[in-house]
Amino acid sequence: KSAGTALKEKRVTCTFWVEKTRARPRPG
Repeated sequence: KSAGTALKEKRVTCTFWVEKTRARPRPG
């Protein structure tokens, strides 16, 4: 696997977590 592919996958995962956290209602 090339480094570029790994970096792209990492970026996609990061975006996924950002969206998941943003969609989650804030506690309190």
